[in-house]
Amino acid sequence: MTKTLLKAFFTFTFISLLFLQKVKAHGLDSVRTETYGDGTNPYALGGDDKLVSKFYPNPARDYITFDFDKKIENNCRLIIYSFTGRKMTEMQISNLKITVNLSDYFRGLYLFQLISPKGQVLESGKFQVLK
Repeated sequence: MTKTLLKAFFTFTFISLLFLQKVKAHGLDSVRTETYGDGTNPYALGGDDKLVSKFYPNPARDYITFDFDKKIENNCRLIIYSFTGRKMTEMQISNLKITVNLSDYFRGLYLFQLISPKGQVLESGKFQVLK
């Protein structure tokens, strides 16, 4: 029993360290990613100037929808990463509402980034997928 717990602990620690390295590599360490239950991000760009107005449902099963503020620049991109740092989806934002199909996603936490045309991270957040 003790060996199993130690193995689980070290595995969790190792995966957590890998995740933190991926987060730092993608610039998420300096962006607050807390969200309310309805998917709104109160800390994005000072709270009131959110470009991702909301994302729902969270947790999601088959799809997740992102609503964007009308102030969003043309040619911004939405990128979704798995917990392990794998890029799952990258989309050019052409509408104020985008729905992402989650059929190829596994159960777990995912991070999203809203990227400007110049490559800056404008906003980020997290959501959960349940299967």
